[in-house]
Amino acid sequence: MAEPGPGRSHTVTVEAPPDAAAAPEEKRKPTPFKRAKADAVVPEVDEDAVDVDVDEAEPEPEPEPEQRRPWSKVTIAIGALLCALCVAALVFGGIFGSKLLSDKQRNDDRAAALDAGRQVAINLATINYATGKQDIQRILSTGTGDFANQFQANVDSYLDLVNQAQVVSTGKVAESGITSLDGNDAKVLVAITSSVKNKDDKAGEDRWYRMSIELQRQGDGRWLASRVEFVQ
Repeated sequence: MAEPGPGRSHTVTVEAPPDAAAAPEEKRKPTPFKRAKADAVVPEVDEDAVDVDVDEAEPEPEPEPEQRRPWSKVTIAIGALLCALCVAALVFGGIFGSKLLSDKQRNDDRAAALDAGRQVAINLATINYATGKQDIQRILSTGTGDFANQFQANVDSYLDLVNQAQVVSTGKVAESGITSLDGNDAKVLVAITSSVKNKDDKAGEDRWYRMSIELQRQGDGRWLASRVEFVQ
């Protein structure tokens, strides 16, 4: 480079290095020292060498209370149906139970009326001149109404006939059955055999009778004969 002479001005041009203009646009590369320092920030951890107690480190969250789901229409319908079935069962059970009681009561009435009719027939077909008064009283004890009144009105003549002929008669029921039952009224048909002996026929003979006996139930529950007819 020539030195300028006196009285002259000149311009000095300084050339920059070729890469000086581009230097600011490029990212600076980390130095090996900085890279090593950055790598040292997060050291490698041996997972097998570290034992972490999970329970102590992170306690399990408490379960949230279970929220009740609103009843669905199907659930409500099923509940209503079950209630209806229960009510129907109670009603049916009451009706069925009442019918059973009614049937039992009717069967008991039939049995009682039939037994009473059979006894009336036996009493009428059984007489002994030696015990005539007792036999007559037994007949009256099973009668009521017209039958009891008519028989009571003819007791004396009946006893005279029995005593004169020395009648001994023993009755036995062959067949019997209820022909009607309505509340406190019943009708019984009885077929009876009677072995009749008297002073003229010591061996006796068998006789057959059929009696239609109407019965009435009294306040004490007894069935008494209100009318008796001998039928063919």
